[in-house]
Amino acid sequence: MEKEAMCPAIIIPAHNESRVIGRLLKALSPAAINGEFEVVVSCNGCTDGTDEMVRNNYPEMRCLNVKQASKVAALNAAEESGLGFPRIYIDADIEIDLDSVRSLIDAVACSKRPLLAVPTAILKRDEASWIVRKYYSAWMKTIFYREQGFGGGVFALNKPARVKFGSFPDLIADDTYVRRTVGLKNIKVVKNSKAYARVPRTVASLLKVLSRVKLGNRQLNQTIGLCANRHSKANAYENLGFLELVIYLLINSVAQLLAWKPIDKMDSYRWQRDETSRA
Repeated sequence: MEKEAMCPAIIIPAHNESRVIGRLLKALSPAAINGEFEVVVSCNGCTDGTDEMVRNNYPEMRCLNVKQASKVAALNAAEESGLGFPRIYIDADIEIDLDSVRSLIDAVACSKRPLLAVPTAILKRDEASWIVRKYYSAWMKTIFYREQGFGGGVFALNKPARVKFGSFPDLIADDTYVRRTVGLKNIKVVKNSKAYARVPRTVASLLKVLSRVKLGNRQLNQTIGLCANRHSKANAYENLGFLELVIYLLINSVAQLLAWKPIDKMDSYRWQRDETSRA
């Protein structure tokens, strides 16, 4: 119990992330060395030496080796290893500095009510195609981006929020599941915390990501029964220019078509991951 009170934990699921995970681990290393918080890298199904790289270069961090290539399995394995609170979950390809991590911890640590905190997401779009840049420019102006707490692959939970659910269920949209379980009113966007995420470079890669998101939402709605926190759509797109709106709606419509897959055949689903931003 003493460890729980004194040592927050960072969980990083990683599947074949040897090319990019070093940026994140280098930033977190000083705090892991001095015991400010525990860092657990949960490698899952890695065939590129991610686990060896973590163990050899960052011995101050705990490295798990989950045989199954599954983000959910990696998250559950990390949490079964006995960790404190708050807990911060970070995708391996994200960049975030120590001060931003500390701000997330501070935002949820002292609250007795359930809280989910996310950083302000800074999207790196300079290497993306024109259409991809326009899409994200439009998305960042929508009410969904501003109020639902998109954190660029990072979120923090205090203990009251984490105990609202058990193990992570076997779902595509694990982060959306958490957001819906905790509830929109309990999501806090921490302005002075920033996480940097690289967007897909091509339209094809963008559609892979979006179709996975939409399929994950359908799976949530149909199997868990957790529907989205609803906004009024009357002003959802009011800040978008005409061209931005056309691109945004068109890309999402195509992704919706690509995501059409019977939920009862999900066993054959192959995780759609963008590789263009992992460089």
